[in-house]
Amino acid sequence: MANDMLVSEIEKFLDGPLVAWFSSCLDPSLNAEKLTYEEVIDAVLIHHVFLQMDLHCLESDVILPATDASLRARNLKQILSNIRLFYEEELNHTVIRFPNVSRLAQEPNLHVSEAQLLLKLLLGCAVICPKKEHFIEEAPKNTMTSCVT
Repeated sequence: MANDMLVSEIEKFLDGPLVAWFSSCLDPSLNAEKLTYEEVIDAVLIHHVFLQMDLHCLESDVILPATDASLRARNLKQILSNIRLFYEEELNHTVIRFPNVSRLAQEPNLHVSEAQLLLKLLLGCAVICPKKEHFIEEAPKNTMTSCVT
């Protein structure tokens, strides 16, 4: 029963507006029409989207693919560091809550809400970055308003 709830939560996340927006931002050559949960949380694709934003990535050594929890944690921590720097340096904002990437890396199926928060922070970067028009125009209709709720 609990396993069914986890699968349902993951499916709801993958079919939701955040992942739809995220998929629309990916390079078409990545063939990411229907992403798996593992593809979203290994941070490689998140890194691809972040690099498109024309932001200064201080930490850009993302390992492809992040096949185990330690590599996934390393990738996620680097992505989170870049997001934190963007919010602090570009926006002069302090983010109150960041996703717990250690938990997300170790037990991803139990921490879907951490993956959601990570994509929401990425969306925040996208709508404020120098190339925001690209990220907003590429978003499927009705996705942007649904993503922030």
